[in-house]
Amino acid sequence: MRQGKTNAIFDRQAFLTYLQTTKGKELEPSKDVASAVGTFLRSGKTPVDFVKSYAKPNSYNNMLVAVNHYLDYMGQPRLALKQKARNLDKLIISPKPAEVLDIIAKVEPLDVKAYIALCATVGLRPERLLKASWHEIDFENGYVNINERHGKKIYRPNCLHKDVAKLLRELKTTATSDRVFTMAYKKVANELVRISTKWRPNNLRDHFYNEGRRHADHDIIEWLMGHKLPGVRGHYLADTVKEEYAKFEIAFRLETD
Repeated sequence: MRQGKTNAIFDRQAFLTYLQTTKGKELEPSKDVASAVGTFLRSGKTPVDFVKSYAKPNSYNNMLVAVNHYLDYMGQPRLALKQKARNLDKLIISPKPAEVLDIIAKVEPLDVKAYIALCATVGLRPERLLKASWHEIDFENGYVNINERHGKKIYRPNCLHKDVAKLLRELKTTATSDRVFTMAYKKVANELVRISTKWRPNNLRDHFYNEGRRHADHDIIEWLMGHKLPGVRGHYLADTVKEEYAKFEIAFRLETD
């Protein structure tokens, strides 16, 4: 699309495809950008006025990025606006280990408890874990075997925390389908509201990233998160994944022996 088509009907799917293929963005961030662009187009404001209507630095910066992606997509010049300095005190950080353990302890339904614990220990995207099948849970070898690509992320068999494996084994005794989690996400959200926590599954995945890097090889954790590593090291990590993951597993226990 080229200049002069800013008033054309917004083809959300085509824009999402552009963000993923040309910009190399993952699906979920692409959806966030597309939603922001939809808000911009519905506002009827000029690109500059729309971005400036957001006073908070984080929101302002997010909208600036989204509008510039759209202008790139339309073949038009980017805005001359600059990013605002972010207030570090207001940035969302991941929960601490004690907070995660508290959440897992307070959650009552076994399926939600197992899901939350899995999100906090495996490194895979919560959206995909919610759709996991029992044949992807390798109890014998200790892996969550979701071997597929999500945007630029390439997930290989990820280590299954032994304490989480106990929860999943218990859940499987009442399983009626091949789906590990048969509940809708609304059940998860309602339970987190009930126990009065601000943290959500994506934050728990962030916990795994931060806590994992405190105890294990940084590249191993990047690898388990599905991040692409520079050079050739990513081809030689498989032999040490279990050994390095065990360091995180020892440091972060859901229960004591």
